[in-house]
Amino acid sequence: MLGFRLAFRNTTMKKHTLFLVLQFWGICLLGQVPLGISFQGVVRNSMNEIIDNEAIKIRFTITKGTSTGPEVFKEIHATTTNNNGLFSLVIGNGELDDPYFLKREIDIDSDGNYEIVGDSEFWTVPYSFYASTSDSSRIADSVVYKQEISGSNDTIFLSDGGFVKLPAGFADTDQQNLSTSRTGNTVSISIERGNSISFTDEVNDSDADSSNEIQTLSIQHDTIFLSEGSYVKLPGDTVPSESFDGQILYRNNNKWDTLERGLPGQVLITDNEGFPQWSGNTYPIVSTLSVSAITATSANISVNIPSDGGQSISSRGVVFHTSDHPTIGNSIQVSGSGTGSFTVTVNGLLPNTTYYVRGYGVNSIGTGYGNTLSFMTTMPTLPVLTTHAVSSITQNSFKSGGVITSDGGSAVIARGLVWNTAPNPTLSNDYSEDGSGPGNYISSISGLTDNTVYYVRAYATNSIG
Repeated sequence: MLGFRLAFRNTTMKKHTLFLVLQFWGICLLGQVPLGISFQGVVRNSMNEIIDNEAIKIRFTITKGTSTGPEVFKEIHATTTNNNGLFSLVIGNGELDDPYFLKREIDIDSDGNYEIVGDSEFWTVPYSFYASTSDSSRIADSVVYKQEISGSNDTIFLSDGGFVKLPAGFADTDQQNLSTSRTGNTVSISIERGNSISFTDEVNDSDADSSNEIQTLSIQHDTIFLSEGSYVKLPGDTVPSESFDGQILYRNNNKWDTLERGLPGQVLITDNEGFPQWSGNTYPIVSTLSVSAITATSANISVNIPSDGGQSISSRGVVFHTSDHPTIGNSIQVSGSGTGSFTVTVNGLLPNTTYYVRGYGVNSIGTGYGNTLSFMTTMPTLPVLTTHAVSSITQNSFKSGGVITSDGGSAVIARGLVWNTAPNPTLSNDYSEDGSGPGNYISSISGLTDNTVYYVRAYATNSIG
């Protein structure tokens, strides 16, 4: 009895992948010819899904010389897949264009003279199979199977009996590419930074399991995954899965450890055991507290410096700019030295503009900055003021004035009185000039006409009007 099994995959069928398992059993008995070649296959589509309970046709062709040579035998089989996508048929029992017969002769004396001893219809035929992939390359005869993968301590197990013991240090990898290769029965698994393992594949795959298929191995952190869902977590210490800006990752007695980020101005050193640590004085520790009293051109900034970083603070204040994270290279308002809380008024700002501001402190190590706050200056308005009562009236003079309670967010550039013999006088009438800025002022007016009624009021002018 002669038996063999051939597994191959064919992707040239219309969007279907034909995964065929060929079972051949030929019976060699004296004077008899086998009645056919048993053939089984599993049909899958391009998504690797089983095509079940579907009518299909299979055609077998024997060519002469090469796979594209003259056709010497061809037959077609109509069959239906079962619930597992499996079909079975016998090569030689299909639909033929013409019948074939086998004539048998014997040369008893080995002298070239043959005598006919009989003939019979030809069912079992010489054959060859050619499996073409999408890129027209041959796929070598291989064993394809699906197994579950599991792990215990330092060993990875396959469900059908194979296992491998991981070498020391295999877990010290993080998000590396993993590749596999086969030489005979030896399978090797390697990761890109150099670690590799090998084991002998002794799994018996002589069954006709329809679930057999190729899977992909991948590795992430401390876990190996199979594409069909199984996974195994590698034993031993692994790289921490979470990290934060500025953290330093280092090995400590065969385990991973982290050093939190240091303070500004500190330097990184190693201790007596060679482990990293931060050392030295720091920049001043500064906190920008609040922004208040915002006008069109000014604002008050409150700052606290709780620590000088180990060195005395020679200068402190606030920095501000229309861009984020201002520094002492931008606009600056100095406010003494030392630690503690203080408030600074910044002037000369542009109306209706967004500013970024933060406190700062300077020591011999460097400049420490606080957190950044932002604010928008207001839109300027007209100044707000009232007119004093008229006094010291004579035939041609009087006294009055005004008090400016708000400059409207823009500096008062002129102020005084306006008067006329008609109500609601303006600068188009007679007026006085009595300085600039907010606050109280007095005007003495003369040159009037006697026995005449006059109307008077205070005025103030800023950039708005």
